[in-house]
Amino acid sequence: MKKTKEGFAFEQSYLTINDYFEKYSTQESLQDISQLDGYLAAVVCSDILITPATWLVDIWGGEEHVPQWQNETELEEFNNCVLEYYNQLCYQFLENDYHPLIIEDEKGKTYPSFWALGFIDASEGWQTDIEKLSIPTLFSYGMIALLADENPKQKAKELNIDYHAIEPNLAEHVKNIYHKLNGATNNDTHAPSSFRVEKPFIREGKKLSRNEPCLCGSGKKYKKCCLNYSITP
Repeated sequence: MKKTKEGFAFEQSYLTINDYFEKYSTQESLQDISQLDGYLAAVVCSDILITPATWLVDIWGGEEHVPQWQNETELEEFNNCVLEYYNQLCYQFLENDYHPLIIEDEKGKTYPSFWALGFIDASEGWQTDIEKLSIPTLFSYGMIALLADENPKQKAKELNIDYHAIEPNLAEHVKNIYHKLNGATNNDTHAPSSFRVEKPFIREGKKLSRNEPCLCGSGKKYKKCCLNYSITP
């Protein structure tokens, strides 16, 4: 599989990160670098600072699922590559030049749902009440959530939305959310820590595992149900 992200210069970091996900991913963790890209995009979009100390654990599904690294070198290499990737995303957002990393197979078929699942997962850490976002921003979030749905094409049909029009506009949807949550005059929220006062990230209650039954009572796993927030535009 190949990447279709524009402007990603860290080829070796890309390969290293993907290798470690192939080696250590579980049902509880992110699965690949496309999901990581979506996850970190939501971290950058967040209206409060989500520190690396939080998300470097969360990407594996919590403390109990962090890999048993073979040695310190593996741990340092993975963390350094991911932090480099994260810093690159921060500046892409600041320069209004972010493009989602979507995986494409040998036949040219793309898989935006992987990216969207990562984005929706990390958006759980936002302080903002998603339902109280402005209608345009809520619509952008809804389009991403639709891609993360268990059956996005069917969901799009039910909502009378052109599924094939979502992916080409994905970058704009993410930018809309970023600018709304950070404010037009506060776009340096995720600049290097030496330039800002960090706010602690506090998760309310126990983090629900992706594979636990959803609290809504549907009987579905959380990752197949309310993790994928969707709206009617």
